[in-house]
Amino acid sequence: MPTRGFVPALALALALALGACSATPSGCAVETAADVKLRFVNAHLLVPAQLNDQPVWMLVDTGASATVVSEAAAERLRMRAVAERVTTTTAIDGERQSRNVWMTSLRLGQVVMTAHPVAVAIATLGEVDGLPVAGAIGTDLLADFDVESDVPHGRFGLYRVHDCTGPLQPWGTSWEAPISGNGFALPLSVRRGHFVTVPVTVDGQTLAAMVDWGAAISGMPTATATRLGVGAAALARDPTGRISGAAGVAIAVHRHVFAEMVIGPQHLRHVIIPVGDYALPTGDITLGADYLAHQRVWLSYATQQMFVQPAAIRAR
Repeated sequence: MPTRGFVPALALALALALGACSATPSGCAVETAADVKLRFVNAHLLVPAQLNDQPVWMLVDTGASATVVSEAAAERLRMRAVAERVTTTTAIDGERQSRNVWMTSLRLGQVVMTAHPVAVAIATLGEVDGLPVAGAIGTDLLADFDVESDVPHGRFGLYRVHDCTGPLQPWGTSWEAPISGNGFALPLSVRRGHFVTVPVTVDGQTLAAMVDWGAAISGMPTATATRLGVGAAALARDPTGRISGAAGVAIAVHRHVFAEMVIGPQHLRHVIIPVGDYALPTGDITLGADYLAHQRVWLSYATQQMFVQPAAIRAR
């Protein structure tokens, strides 16, 4: 869920004990700031957190430049309104003005986002395990770390990576989870708003794919499809459907079959990609949470790479 406009200056405070600081075989120092369980519900990444000292679940959204809360959470936690302050949020249906409320703290593992205003810019999200899904964690927090999503094994991690003397290899022999297949790395471009893109190829043309973990399904704007030679007549023959981002706003799409999508060494044949009339804050196409379902992904803001490792165990 792309978000832009006022993004408050944040103080990210870490607890005194960050966890073990260790060197990988490459020589990078890696500090664990958060190692929490991960739930994959309705193609959304959910992590346990504490919002204003209350236990909640939060979405992980690399497609949002600011952390936001839901209307239900703001009301339930009695979050004080911040008078005359609004945030312009951008979703696939366009821009909207969102009111702000005062967040006293957000804790994820040993990472604490200190008090500041946050936008009320996300739909009511329901509950998981009896706790509310209260909002979405954006890149204002995530981009200060390397971020690991391991859906097949139900893990989520935030790491500080520094003092590298060689290439970072997150899936070193110290990782205990069963792994199959060959891992690979892609160059990661960090754009304005801390949005990130990786190169992919669709039907022979190289595109910049925005990594958007807040989107349940990967998608393509109509403008990109047009560049690939897929015009209105071809789309009109495709089945229709709807997609939505973390904000819960749906848009009509055509489910077009592309001959091949190449992501690193992965060659995906006859790929169905929803195509719709919307714009992205960066990139030509999105890689959504559906891409994460059966593999481990490490977004390294520190070394500007995305690591992908297929996992042996399917997500439950």
